[in-house]
Amino acid sequence: MHGRSRIGLRVSQFRKRRGLTQAQLAELTERSVETISSLERGKNVPSLQTVRRQAHVLNVPVQELLDESDDRVSPKRVRMLAILSDAARSLSDADLELAVEQVTALSRIRKRR
Repeated sequence: MHGRSRIGLRVSQFRKRRGLTQAQLAELTERSVETISSLERGKNVPSLQTVRRQAHVLNVPVQELLDESDDRVSPKRVRMLAILSDAARSLSDADLELAVEQVTALSRIRKRR
């Protein structure tokens, strides 16, 4: 999957999780609906300024939208990572530390199989 498609998938998933339409995201980021639609479909590459605005409006770190480290990206995986990221942001530091330990332990178990 191309980087621009990955960014588009992430923007779409975070937008939907926030309950925003493409028109609302376009207005909040001062972009056109066509720009948002094209971005989400992977038809264009957003400028860094656009990515920053979207990250701010969607309340996610810019890195969440740009991360290309995972070759196993699918719409379902992007959705699940968005849910996990949202949930983590609402945890206290102590609960977040516990969650990290649990996810890390699960990851180690899966690697051994």
